[in-house]
Amino acid sequence: PISFLFLPASIQSMIRSLSRGASRAWSSNIGPSRRALSTDFDKICELAASNLRFGPGSTKEVGKDVALQFKATRAVIFADENVPASIATVQQSLANEHVDHAVFTDIRYEPNDESFRRAADYLSAQDYDVVIAVGGGSVIDTAKAANLLACHPPSDFYDYVNPPVGKGLPPPGPIKPLIAIPTTAGTGSETTGVA
Repeated sequence: PISFLFLPASIQSMIRSLSRGASRAWSSNIGPSRRALSTDFDKICELAASNLRFGPGSTKEVGKDVALQFKATRAVIFADENVPASIATVQQSLANEHVDHAVFTDIRYEPNDESFRRAADYLSAQDYDVVIAVGGGSVIDTAKAANLLACHPPSDFYDYVNPPVGKGLPPPGPIKPLIAIPTTAGTGSETTGVA
């Protein structure tokens, strides 16, 4: 599972708005009168997701999380090569905590089975404790798939893919920690149920 998330300002704003709306809806649903909402739909919002961390400079903290929380000595960074400043921030944060790392940028936009296999083969050849994804949904999805496939190589590539294409098998055990640092505000790949 994803352990921490480092979110861009646009998503931070959305979460704050949702939180304010949920607070107002919650307070209108309770209290001395216990009055019902004045609309026909429920305005309460529940966010069930991985841990989220956001704010200016939050990406600079990833090295401490990797070293202290996960006791990791080696990370593999999956990254979009078009965000060099973000990659450099993560690399410097890891270096500050003496965490060795490798970087994988051979990521296909709209990943397919071939690109997932390539990423999983790369990760399988690494000695790593944690995976860090820096980029958009394609990068994050590739990192998640590679981590699963490297930790639990399937007998058939489609074992973990949902039916009718695959067998939809659950992972047979835990996978290594993954930290997603989204650089786009798009699909929310970092917060999906399989994150």
